[in-house]
Amino acid sequence: MKAFNPVAADYWLGIALVGLGDKLGVIQAYQSALIQQLLYPARGEVEKNLQRLKGKKGNGYRG
Repeated sequence: MKAFNPVAADYWLGIALVGLGDKLGVIQAYQSALIQQLLYPARGEVEKNLQRLKGKKGNGYRG
C-alpha cells in the first residue's frame, strides 16, 4: 500500500501504532503523513493527536 498511497499508509500506520503504544512511531508516521499533505478531516485529527503526543496541551496522550 505504501508504494500506491504513501499518505494513507502513514496515516493508518500511525493509527496501528497508537494501538501498540509506540509513541515515537506514531509521531514519525503522523509527521510523515502531514508532510505529504494529508487532507481533512484526517489532517485535523492527526494534528490534534500530535499536539497531545508532544505534550503541548499538558494532558498527555489519550489516543
